[in-house]
Amino acid sequence: MIINYLSIVFSTIFGTLLHFTYEWSNKNKLVGLFSATNESTFEHIKMGINGRLLVLPVEVHLLGHYPNYYLSVLIEILLIPIFIILFFYGYQLIFKKANMVYDILIFYISILLSYFIGFKVLYNLKASIFSIHAYTLISIILLIEICLTIKPLKIFLFRISN
Repeated sequence: MIINYLSIVFSTIFGTLLHFTYEWSNKNKLVGLFSATNESTFEHIKMGINGRLLVLPVEVHLLGHYPNYYLSVLIEILLIPIFIILFFYGYQLIFKKANMVYDILIFYISILLSYFIGFKVLYNLKASIFSIHAYTLISIILLIEICLTIKPLKIFLFRISN
């Protein structure tokens, strides 16, 4: 169970570092595919998902034997953007303005909640047919993320926040 808590810690650390790695790399386009390149909501979602995925190689060795491991990871990387979007735009709807402290807290809370729901799937659900396809869906989500980084949509999630 300690690996779960360490995964949360390292996912948040890696996700936070991904806020800066694009600048640190002198705006290397390859680094920009996985790091935040601006202050849009999408780029913060990318930080959460990729911070989560950076922990995957170690976790696979320690937790990969669980039949629902990839399903739990899939659920986590689907929930991170949902929570970020709901919390970020929810509080802005209520308070009518952005707050950097809330933005940072939303990032961490979204990862934390996603992980805890993922833990429930990992440890408490019986293996399902979705577990078989979860690895493929994770790969597809990463590919979509890369495509949206290269060619962002013209919707609110891609607008740069002030």
